[in-house]
Amino acid sequence: MGIVQAFTDYIRPDYTNNQNRILFCFTVCLVIILSIFEIWAYVVKIPLELALSVNAVVITLIIAVTQQVQLKKIEVIGMQTKETTEAFGTESIVRQTVEDFFKIKESKGENYELFFPVEYISKPLPLINQGDFYAIHVISTRLNEKRITNKPLRSSRHPDAPKEKNVIFICSPDANPALNEIYNVMHIVTIDNKRHIKTESCPTVPGQCQKSPEKCLIPHDIYKTLPNKLPCWFAREESADCKVDLSKQSSKEQNSKGKNRMIYVPETNDLIKSQVDSIYEISARDKNFIHPLGTQRDYGIFGRWHDKDHQFFIIAGIHQYGTWIIATLLNRLLCGNPIEGKEYFLGKEDFIAVIEGEFDYQTLKVGRIKIPSDFLWIKKKDKWERMGKIE
Repeated sequence: MGIVQAFTDYIRPDYTNNQNRILFCFTVCLVIILSIFEIWAYVVKIPLELALSVNAVVITLIIAVTQQVQLKKIEVIGMQTKETTEAFGTESIVRQTVEDFFKIKESKGENYELFFPVEYISKPLPLINQGDFYAIHVISTRLNEKRITNKPLRSSRHPDAPKEKNVIFICSPDANPALNEIYNVMHIVTIDNKRHIKTESCPTVPGQCQKSPEKCLIPHDIYKTLPNKLPCWFAREESADCKVDLSKQSSKEQNSKGKNRMIYVPETNDLIKSQVDSIYEISARDKNFIHPLGTQRDYGIFGRWHDKDHQFFIIAGIHQYGTWIIATLLNRLLCGNPIEGKEYFLGKEDFIAVIEGEFDYQTLKVGRIKIPSDFLWIKKKDKWERMGKIE
């Protein structure tokens, strides 16, 4: 039995074996079987025609088995080729979408500086918010780390604005000082049920806004007509006396008042507030805070526009949930998945959009992502134009 088992193991179809080895084994088997049958036929005097018929059947079976082996080998090779082709096809799609989104061939250089906020709290290594870290991971993976120079910043620093480089900003200007140097947080003041935008030159002395509103505040209907203004941006609400300059507050002070963060759309006079404001407010004062179950809705701004030969990219949520949501949208976009607004995000024109999404705290995954109220603008001839229905 041991010899028989060893022999059958040797001739068992193995698609990694050499074809000649398999055929040799079957040939040996054929010779042995035919020899035994001819001896037996001679002894018992079986007619020659019957012996030849049996031989033909045996030969046919052996040929059939051999062909089956070859077909299986071809099938395996075909599957491997298909998988390789699909892998190369996927890689090709990702490479093309990365070039389309980051405008690599059109950008001067092709290198990018990545600005994101960090904190050092009794630790040798910086602390990075989870949403920011995920966005950094997506960009580094898809864009190629060799093209990226990381620029971690403490929120208390006030760096020079990088105006002549390809720049990617992670996190809102509330926490990213480099972004705030170029596009600072808007301050919204409501007087007599009418919204006004506080100017940078407005004094912080209590009561000055109401005494001299023309020096401090721009009515919303006038502000929206001003040139070179972003059609949506991060904002905070202030009291009518304008006594608090939130841009000078520390990151800790800003986080304790997280409910005051929002996105302002001058065109429609909308203030978009986050669902997770209350979570930040409670967690700031409760050391035993337990995150609620279920999904949370947050908003953010996703944008790309140029200044001469340089590109600016914005991946920033009102809160960390929003940054994670936009990073997920970017990852899906670069992988070639169908998403809302894809034709604009990969198009030639500059764009900026408000993004809404749902984040599951338990699984750390993003669900539905959309552009609320068609809040997506394309820049045409130095003017931002809001798109209609977006698919």
